[in-house]
Amino acid sequence: MSHREANRNLLSLKGILHSDEGPVGDEPNFRSLRDGRRYITARDADGIRDGTFVGFPQLDAAREEKLANLAADLVKPTKEASPKTIVRYLDFLPKDKVFIVERLPMQGSWRSARGTTQDHIVLDVAWDLLLALAYLHATGTAHGDVRLHNVFPFPSEDSSRVRFKLFGHGLVPEVLSHNLRNDCYTAPELRCPGKYYGFSANTKPTFESDIWMLGMVLWHCHRFGVYYDGRGSARERWESDRLIQPDLTDGAKLGIHPLAPRGRGCEPSPHRFVEDLLHKMLTPDPKRRWTAADLLEQMKMQKNYTPAEGDMKRDLADLQAALKGEKYDTFRRMAATLREAPRRSWTRLGGWMFLLAFLLVIL
Repeated sequence: MSHREANRNLLSLKGILHSDEGPVGDEPNFRSLRDGRRYITARDADGIRDGTFVGFPQLDAAREEKLANLAADLVKPTKEASPKTIVRYLDFLPKDKVFIVERLPMQGSWRSARGTTQDHIVLDVAWDLLLALAYLHATGTAHGDVRLHNVFPFPSEDSSRVRFKLFGHGLVPEVLSHNLRNDCYTAPELRCPGKYYGFSANTKPTFESDIWMLGMVLWHCHRFGVYYDGRGSARERWESDRLIQPDLTDGAKLGIHPLAPRGRGCEPSPHRFVEDLLHKMLTPDPKRRWTAADLLEQMKMQKNYTPAEGDMKRDLADLQAALKGEKYDTFRRMAATLREAPRRSWTRLGGWMFLLAFLLVIL
């Protein structure tokens, strides 16, 4: 019996019966990424909602338990409480340890490659992923894995350009671990042989390390170009994790002080703005690194070098609405907990009532 036949009908955490619809990208069956995740398109039993199966087949028992505990929280946010530049977790299949997320594009995620990425595309990526990080950081979540393989280009119905979404939040270090290799993506303050991101270790990703990783994504986009890993050229792809970081010393040929212009793809004004962003992100001292919110404000002031002003205002309004929606989701979960609280737990109930009153005040 094939995997598809064995998993044709799957009951989710929300009580919805799902069935698979076929492979994503150019793989004959499940799409296996190097960190063990698998992608396959999915549809619920009523054929209403499209999605993608994301499995984790190489987890030990402790991480499987952690994943099961995290799943309920990761699938709770409503559409209104989720920004448009984050790939949403829609549901979870406990039996197979599989998330159902919004349908990922057929061409897959990005990989670095020799080529040219226009500066205005680099700025589009910066804007979209900063929106994602601003939301995550405002809700207390460090992503921990801001790399090209977690960046997905999505067509947009209300924008004249492709939008970029960040995938994989909430999984590092609780579910996925990364050895803190001496690679470009690891922030300098975390780079140490033998260390790793792990839910049982003291070393954890931070908001500052997320900004460093995003800076490296942008630098690789500018320096090496990108392509989609669903294309046939995947056999010739460049592994971005193995590429060195830019030389951060002043005047270095392959550095960012200044950022050397390429033969094509660089217009003077956008190029200067990309360089300025990299200066603020790729700072060895984490205390001097700019925050996602500050960088968004900086980009908002550069109207000529960022998305159209109308799109930008709409994006910021969507971000504020998502944060407000997240507060309302928290409010509803707290209210449900209060309704289920046993009568004898008056002390605990009093604490919940205090938090509930506090949320009502800030809302």
